[in-house]
Amino acid sequence: MVMKGAALREVWATNVMEETALIAAMTKSFPFIAVDTELSDFLRHPPRFASMKQLYQDVKHNVEGMELEEQIDLERNRDEDVDVELLSDLLLGNGCFDRRPGRTWVTFHRIYDLAYLVTLLSHSLLLETLISFALLIDDVLNSVVDTKYIVRSCREDFGTGDLRLLRILRPGPKSGQARGPVGPARPIDSPNDSLVTAMAFERMIHNFPHLLEEELEVFVWGMESCKIE
Repeated sequence: MVMKGAALREVWATNVMEETALIAAMTKSFPFIAVDTELSDFLRHPPRFASMKQLYQDVKHNVEGMELEEQIDLERNRDEDVDVELLSDLLLGNGCFDRRPGRTWVTFHRIYDLAYLVTLLSHSLLLETLISFALLIDDVLNSVVDTKYIVRSCREDFGTGDLRLLRILRPGPKSGQARGPVGPARPIDSPNDSLVTAMAFERMIHNFPHLLEEELEVFVWGMESCKIE
C-alpha cells in the first residue's frame, strides 16, 4: 500500500521554503492528494434541513469571518507562523496547483476545506453563489472527490465518521499482538485528519476498484447539485 511510511511534517516560517518545495514534489508524484483544514468554530450554524443555497451562504459567512486554526502551540504559532500570502504564493509558484491530468483532490465531508483553500489561493472573498463557487473549484482543482460519497457505496465496510474509518483502516494485529485502542482513549488528532482521509480513500479504492470507474469528480457533500460536467 502506498500509505506505508507516511509521516506528519510541521511547516513553520523557518522551513516553509523547503517544505513547500517538498509538497510540490509530492503533488507531482502522486495522483491523489488529501486536504483538510482546521477552524475554531462556526459563527453561524445552518438549520438541519437547510437548502444547498443556504448552506453555502453560511459557509461563506463562516469562512470570511474566521481564520484558519492550527492545532499547535499557540505561543509558537504567534512567533513562527507562516504568512498566509507567502504560503499561497509559494504553493502556486511551485506548481502545487497546476492542472495535471489524472490528479484528484480528496476530502471528507468538508466543503469548508475547499472554501478555505480557494480563499487562500485567490487572496479574495468567496463568490456569491454556490454554482460560481463550484465552477471556481473546478477551475482551481479540476478533479475533486468527497470520501463521504464513496462511503455510501460501501456501507457494509465503512461508517461515516473518522473514528469508524480509523478502526477499519488500522492494520490488523501481528501474531500475539492485540489491536490498540481507538475511541475516547485514543482520539483522532486534528492534524492527522488529512492522513486518515487519504488512508480511507486508498483503502476504499483498493477494496472497491470499480469506484475509480464511476463519475465521482466534483461530488462534494453539500454541493450535490453542482457536479461539473
